[in-house]
Amino acid sequence: MIYIYGLFDPRNLSLKYIGKADNIDQRLNSHIYQAKTHRGNNHHKDRWIRQLLNEGLEPAIEVLEECANDDWQEIEDAWIQEAKETWEEMQKVPNT
Repeated sequence: MIYIYGLFDPRNLSLKYIGKADNIDQRLNSHIYQAKTHRGNNHHKDRWIRQLLNEGLEPAIEVLEECANDDWQEIEDAWIQEAKETWEEMQKVPNT
């Protein structure tokens, strides 16, 4: 079983990252370790996690969908595309 998950900012619950894992707790710990040690390859995500850690917080992780081992890429891509479209639509809303 593969889990498609989201990392959320605990300050405002905004979705910051979508990924896949077979063990959610291990994956969250890995994200935190990579951010702390500067070993991650997603500098924006790692910088965000370090900022949270400096404030005494951690990212919230939530399973978005469970899927079989052979179709996780399509499902992850669909979640990422939906998140991008939502973000783009939010940018079109004028400030009032």
